[in-house]
Amino acid sequence: MANQTVSDLLGAIERIAPLIAQHAAAAEADRHLSDAVYQAMYEAGLYGMLAPKAYGGLELHPAGCLRIWEAVARIDAAAAWNLVMNQAITAYAAWLPPKAIAELYANGIPTIAGALHPPAKAVRVDGGWRITGQVPFASGCHHTQWLVMPAQEEGADTPFGVFFPRESAAILDTWHTLGMRGTGSADIAVTDLFVPDYHTVPVAPLRDPPPGFEGPLYRMWPWCGIIGEGAISVGVAAAAVDAAVHHSFLANAGMGAASFATSWSAPSALMRAAWTAISSGERKFP
Repeated sequence: MANQTVSDLLGAIERIAPLIAQHAAAAEADRHLSDAVYQAMYEAGLYGMLAPKAYGGLELHPAGCLRIWEAVARIDAAAAWNLVMNQAITAYAAWLPPKAIAELYANGIPTIAGALHPPAKAVRVDGGWRITGQVPFASGCHHTQWLVMPAQEEGADTPFGVFFPRESAAILDTWHTLGMRGTGSADIAVTDLFVPDYHTVPVAPLRDPPPGFEGPLYRMWPWCGIIGEGAISVGVAAAAVDAAVHHSFLANAGMGAASFATSWSAPSALMRAAWTAISSGERKFP
């Protein structure tokens, strides 16, 4: 994986695109990504874009990540959303000590789901914390190996993050929405879960990164995830433009060349602008 380029990843997306498209409707119905799509994206190396090179990842420049995320979003927005979120949250591991990072990466590049609010209840015990709470919007939690949630001790000014294996939490059937159903953004809950100190991270700037996480990519966190949301929107919009142009051609399929040329002057300025974008490729990130 460490030698893959943006071009390699775009080629991989092209190869698995039929699979992603085939399972998109099922993801909407099941309210989470299909096992087949998650596994295909993982095996294609797509979950390694924000992982450090020292641990077998690609540590890509954010501009390259944007191109990948847009390409997946053009096929299925839910798959792209999971891809962004489960990498961006994994990059939060840069705040962990080396012992915890070794556990996270013990079986290869991990995928991690999580949520940011509200914080769970944290009770200090010997060697760590007892965590009890429930947080919503843990996108992709049905497939990731690890989870993260915020926690806060009573009377403390700020929360902190806690990492734990997915099997330690309950995934609740709370994700009943009209849009983005395939993202599987369900609530996760734990009760009296012990989390060792070395699996906790502060909510603060990265000042002393562990070996392998010294690059600028991790000091940018969480901006890679935030701009990833924008890339998904661009991909969805580009797919909508493609669909509009496609249906426009279908509507004129029975016309002769002269009739079609005349009819092309009639559509709105928006459609003409869309066609220009399609022809020039301006809709894509550079």
